[in-house]
Amino acid sequence: LDLSGAIVVARRALVVGASADEAVYLKTRLALAAVPAMDVAHDMATAHALITDHQYCCGIFNLDAAGLDSWGLIGHFVRSQPQALTLAVSELAGPLGGWWRRRRLRRDAARHGIGALLPRPLQPPEVSRWLDLL
Repeated sequence: LDLSGAIVVARRALVVGASADEAVYLKTRLALAAVPAMDVAHDMATAHALITDHQYCCGIFNLDAAGLDSWGLIGHFVRSQPQALTLAVSELAGPLGGWWRRRRLRRDAARHGIGALLPRPLQPPEVSRWLDLL
């Protein structure tokens, strides 16, 4: 079997709007899920360019990030990366968000093609459950 002409694409994840601590945790957790490359974006222009320029197996979006149109970025990501697992994180997804806000957030997440909506702060068992699918 001659693989000299084969193109090997590294598994790569995109993290948008994460805090420094969340980014470190997610990088470690993604590495355990055999995703060695992770790009981090904190603004719209960078996130849009990364989505356009790279193929991703996973995208993780902070819905609470100030100054980001996370829903617009998620829509762009889902359209351009249909094979990727799309995760969103929000404080409103947890118990502090109230049942009505959680319900609306889940509805909107389903409409945008988000695979999972995770509470912030990140809960390792929840994150592991989804990243183990990669």
